[in-house]
Amino acid sequence: MTGTNKSIEDSSRADWSERALIFYEHWQGLRKGNDIPTSENFLDSPNTRVQSNTFIFELEAEDKTVFRLVGTELVMIWGRDFTGLSVEQAFSHTIALRYLTHPKTCPSHPCGLWERGLFGDARGREVTLELMYLPLLTQQNRAPRIGGFLNWHGTSDTEASRLGLIQLTERHWIDIGSGCPQYPPDVFSV
Repeated sequence: MTGTNKSIEDSSRADWSERALIFYEHWQGLRKGNDIPTSENFLDSPNTRVQSNTFIFELEAEDKTVFRLVGTELVMIWGRDFTGLSVEQAFSHTIALRYLTHPKTCPSHPCGLWERGLFGDARGREVTLELMYLPLLTQQNRAPRIGGFLNWHGTSDTEASRLGLIQLTERHWIDIGSGCPQYPPDVFSV
């Protein structure tokens, strides 16, 4: 399957599910002027319509991204609560490093990232998931954080080749007011 890389300028939000739009609009509603929402405000003001699909990553080091919040829907998909674990521990270190390259750009640029891909769930089935990453401000001397949303588009009858990421089919940057990186986010298969 061929994937697509595009920025929000050459892709409409029509690719996004209704729930992804709700998550994005909620995040936008937490902004004060052009400021990025704080991690605390994000946690203190959940949107109940998408709360179970929400997660937070903390970028502790170049090779360590820790789950700080994992919604109940994600626990159901993965079959385990990864709160407090690094993505590299929860899945594969090599895959996590490649996969997280673009989401880690979100706080430093700042921008968002939307993607769709094929994943293996806890029951061993292939599922199509949609993800969105948006930066969160943290207090000085705290590691950068990313607020995320994961939407499950259902399962197939196909047995998954692995737990976690199998293939990214679509990815694009989201301009949140600072422009987008000049390079497209890559799509790939594991």
